[in-house]
Amino acid sequence: MKIYDPYFIQQKEQTGQKKTEPQKTQRGESFLDILKATATKKSDGIKGATPVGPTFPQNLGLTDLQKSAISKGQETLGLLNHLAGLFTKNDSSKSALDSIANALSHNIDELKELKEGLDSNDPLRNTLDEIEIISMVEKIKITRGDYT
Repeated sequence: MKIYDPYFIQQKEQTGQKKTEPQKTQRGESFLDILKATATKKSDGIKGATPVGPTFPQNLGLTDLQKSAISKGQETLGLLNHLAGLFTKNDSSKSALDSIANALSHNIDELKELKEGLDSNDPLRNTLDEIEIISMVEKIKITRGDYT
């Protein structure tokens, strides 16, 4: 929706202004010319930049068990995200929900095992607990038939 200023339109009509050409830079190029030139120019990237590193940077000092726990937690959250996607698409068939419930059950068991191997004061335990609880609640809702 455009809002026009009647005073501006009247003033423009009175002065007889016409549409002007695009402004040129000091070198005589318009913005459009510069944009086209830049869009067609190939870039080698930023000088001195390094590619993005692995998921777990080496300097975090994570153990293999912690890395496995984080990966399993991410996988479980991905399943929960997929479950939410089924509801937004109205595609929550019984077979799709059952397969997610089975996968959640399997992941919950693995999360418990991985959590038991962590130190008692490891903050990752709390995160895994939360993922486990949310997953368990959703699995129960699926098996109880709340989503069908």
